[in-house]
Amino acid sequence: MNHGLHHFRCAIHFTRAGRRPCTSRRIPSISNPIRYVQSRTFSPLVPPDPASLPKPRSTRSKRIRKVVFRTLLYSTLAGATVYLADRQWNASSIARTTRTFYTGLLIGFDYKINFHAHPPFAESIEAVHSRNAKRIFDLIRANGGLYLKIGQAIAMQSADTAASVSEDVL
Repeated sequence: MNHGLHHFRCAIHFTRAGRRPCTSRRIPSISNPIRYVQSRTFSPLVPPDPASLPKPRSTRSKRIRKVVFRTLLYSTLAGATVYLADRQWNASSIARTTRTFYTGLLIGFDYKINFHAHPPFAESIEAVHSRNAKRIFDLIRANGGLYLKIGQAIAMQSADTAASVSEDVL
């Protein structure tokens, strides 16, 4: 019972001259191993030439890499902990506040860029109003709760808001 050793012994062996099939039933001797990874012949207990070695890394670069890795790891863990605690005990107040702040910035920049006679990224001022009304509507629906009441108040103030905002928030 050889469990496939015959196939292992008769596999194609690589030599320096090329490929040749194994005709013997013996395992190749270990006294003269063939090394293909090295570019020169094997010589035991002889150190490599120092000129052929790569430049050593400085300990400062290792320390910086370690600090960056630890900072990323700890900030990821802290962010995940804050997110889970906010979601579990604070009814996602940080997430809702962040979403509101982001949407407010987006709407502010949209009006800052496009509130001209000929807006560069919209067909008209009404298109800018409509796009931002949709953003407000999506924000109110995503945040829910008290934001819905604020949205109803915005919809009732038709004198202060554009027509598309009042219609879309309703």
